Amino acid sequence: MALDGIYNVTIHTAIGVHKTRLVFKTEGNLLKGHSENPLAGTRQLENVKVSGHDLTWRENTVTPAGPLTLDFRCTVECRILVGTATSMFGLAPVEGLRE
Repeated sequence: MALDGIYNVTIHTAIGVHKTRLVFKTEGNLLKGHSENPLAGTRQLENVKVSGHDLTWRENTVTPAGPLTLDFRCTVECRILVGTATSMFGLAPVEGLRE
């Protein structure tokens, strides 16, 4: 699948900038993925869905304040990923680049 790969992603939240790596890989007819960052470690992405260039998924992660659920809605064009992450704190812009 054209979305397979490693993306270095920045999430711009109200409390600061967070960097993570997203790894997507096709397994059969499904796109699966996980995130990697120093604070939360490795987390499996849930409900990964692809429609054309649009990509959505959910991530349950941890923060210094406790657990946090993020719902991502992004578009991937060539090597560039852009979109938003929604949490109980609102929308956060997301941008990333595939390695």
